[in-house]
Order: sequence, then structure tokens, then C-alpha cells
Amino acid sequence: MRSARAILWGDYQALIDPLNFYKSRPMAEMGLSTENEATVRVVKLSRMLDHDMYRRIRLNFFRVHCQFVSGNDRRTSYDYFMLTCGPISAKSQTLAPDGAVSMIADNGGLIASEPLSESELLGSPGAAA
Repeated sequence: MRSARAILWGDYQALIDPLNFYKSRPMAEMGLSTENEATVRVVKLSRMLDHDMYRRIRLNFFRVHCQFVSGNDRRTSYDYFMLTCGPISAKSQTLAPDGAVSMIADNGGLIASEPLSESELLGSPGAAA
């Protein structure tokens, strides 16, 4: 198998979600080369949701798992819609320990400590972070 260094694998895992293999190393588990290991980020679903909503869903494993592709109530390091539809590339968000949180101002404006290239803004494969 050829190595594809231009592909970034971001793996988001949560302790409370039994369907997503918390603390696993996905590439090693599948017998793939770990030379270009997946970037694993831990998601805390309790921080993504209002307290009452989290209490309602925490024992419904399917609903908890679906939260990974549902809207957040709060700003956190993982936000599916920011990751897939936001103005910052998925690669930049995955490589940043706090996701897009430090890149988006409280008023919703984009904060950039350094200029982002067009490919980064569009999330092009292989874009530099």
C-alpha cells in the first residue's frame, strides 16, 4: 500500500460514546502503517451541550453517538458544522488543540494570527496548516 502523506486523518473520540473506540489508535488497529499516525482528539460531549440536554441523552448511546454530527449548544474545540462548513480548513482545526475556538471571536468574526491561504480557507486536501 502506498503512503498518502497529503491526507490528514483526524479521529475524534469521546469516553461516553461506546461506539467510537475511545483511546484507540485507528491506523494501528487496522494494521496500517503508523508512520503518518492519525491525529486523535478527545471530545467532551458534556461541554458541547447545555447541562439539561446532556443529562437527558447521556444514557441513550445511539443519541450520544449522533451528537458527533449534531449541532452544539456551546462553543467547544469540536463542532461538526464548523469542521465541515466553517471558514477554517478541517486540517487547521484538527491540528489546533482547541479546534476553531481560538480562531473565531466572540462576535463570530474570524481571528487569524497569520494570513490563511485560499486553499486553507477552502479546506483543500494537502493544504498547509
